[in-house]
Amino acid sequence: MWQTHLAAGASARCYVYLPGWTMKPEESALLGGGADLAAKVRAYWERVMAPAAQIELPDPFLTDVIRASQVHCLMAARNEAQGERVAPWIAAMSYGPLESESNSIIRGMDLMGHAEFARRSLDFFIHRYTPPGFLTTGYTLMGTGWHLWSVGEHYGLTGDDEWMRRVAPDVSRACWSRRKTAAPCRRRRPS
Repeated sequence: MWQTHLAAGASARCYVYLPGWTMKPEESALLGGGADLAAKVRAYWERVMAPAAQIELPDPFLTDVIRASQVHCLMAARNEAQGERVAPWIAAMSYGPLESESNSIIRGMDLMGHAEFARRSLDFFIHRYTPPGFLTTGYTLMGTGWHLWSVGEHYGLTGDDEWMRRVAPDVSRACWSRRKTAAPCRRRRPS
């Protein structure tokens, strides 16, 4: 418990930290920052959002919803291999990065200007291609096609030749695996 006495007209400021992990009392010094913590957090998010599309609408609430949606996608994602790849989670606390719904996150973030997030998210799934070139985490059979669509859109948006050359062997393998297993399309004759 913390308490103090203030003279009439005086003011004081108290910072309360609530860590989201188990912490020993002697580790409390790790939670420093106090007075300038809010400014540091604001500066961090302004830096993260700077490369993204800057949308200002007449309705400030809707503008904030768009920004908050981007921030939510960034915060819900997990990193892998020290941030080399990003697992684009489809929800903040469950489900994880599904090869179907995650493409909506990847494509939306890419279209909003978060190209690095999109690239590292695409790399997350490319890293999971099976040896024959399929992408499935066991959730859907359509994951490979949806993912290839997102790869193509990302390349179209960014023109990142270096990245495409790096992933081309894996992406090509995925394209060929889809072609080899796809059933031929037969048109029905009108009766």
